[in-house]
Amino acid sequence: MVSAQNLVPNPGFEEGTGDTFVNWSKFNGADALVETSVATEVQDGNRALKAIVSGDGNAYDVQLVSDAIPTVIGQSYTFTIYVKGAVGGTEIRFSTNPNALYSANYAVSEDWVQLSWTFTANDTATRMVLDLGAQANTYFLDTMEMLGPPVEGNNIVPNPSLELGSGDDFENWSKFNGAESMIETTDPNEVYDGARALKATVDSDGNPYALQFVSDAIPVIVGATYNFSMFIKATEADKNVRVTIKDQNGSDLSYGADRLGKVVLVFYGYYFQCENILGYRCLCKYIPY
Repeated sequence: MVSAQNLVPNPGFEEGTGDTFVNWSKFNGADALVETSVATEVQDGNRALKAIVSGDGNAYDVQLVSDAIPTVIGQSYTFTIYVKGAVGGTEIRFSTNPNALYSANYAVSEDWVQLSWTFTANDTATRMVLDLGAQANTYFLDTMEMLGPPVEGNNIVPNPSLELGSGDDFENWSKFNGAESMIETTDPNEVYDGARALKATVDSDGNPYALQFVSDAIPVIVGATYNFSMFIKATEADKNVRVTIKDQNGSDLSYGADRLGKVVLVFYGYYFQCENILGYRCLCKYIPY
């Protein structure tokens, strides 16, 4: 499966020393932008950005700006960040540089809230700008993310060759149904690549869900298209298998077409589009027709 990566450099402000943050520059109001490592002021990790804005002014009077991020002109990106204030109700915004685009103004809370801004890139290299100078307050900012288009060649299936694990256990994969039928094989004639594979023995016909092998949840982008593929063979030809996509809560979302198993090794692919969530599970189901 192809994947998307977080494009924000140093997204949790963990890298750097003192009041410097690797991959980020203080364009305006440098004295107001400091490190905090106080546990109640950090959303995740060991440190966060603290912006001490002493008076009202222009949003750009206090600015922290990222290094340039490669972007695709016309591509939609969603930037998210966790923010809170010493008091609630004051506003901040985000923008881009160069060819500035501006978000709406966001009112902060005294509790951590994830703010989100979607924009369409207008440059091939985009800096993310935190505009914090409009209203007096002390702001805390941490844990940013901006996912780019899926990158071909990045396999995001966990433990994709089922090499990790011991005995009949496979790391990152669970047996939802028919656990006793799914075991490890190390027979060279039954392994396509590596040292081991999954062997599923189905004794009789039944429901597709009677035997399910399920991955851990995989982060995905809503609206993006993914291709799941695997190598499979069977001791008896013309029996069906299929792939199902579940959400992170275990509900079925979409089904691949039924595929006939062959005695020889066959490569199968299944394209699907993410609809409305950020975590999918891949299931292998045996359909005995």
